[in-house]
Amino acid sequence: MSMAVMWREAHFRAVVTGQVDHFTALAGPEAPHLVGMSPSARHVSPAVLQGGGLLLDRVTVSVPARAYEPR
Repeated sequence: MSMAVMWREAHFRAVVTGQVDHFTALAGPEAPHLVGMSPSARHVSPAVLQGGGLLLDRVTVSVPARAYEPR
């Protein structure tokens, strides 16, 4: 556990936890760039990505979210 996490846990407690999901559209080269930054990039050639037929035009962005209050 990092020092920052230990400090946060010592001084704050999570009062609300959840997940935030957001749908977003992808245009132009955004989809190939997104795949290129993921572990999937090792399994797909750039030539396949440039064709665009295999890629979605919309993705879900999911992040964990927490609200804290002082202990």
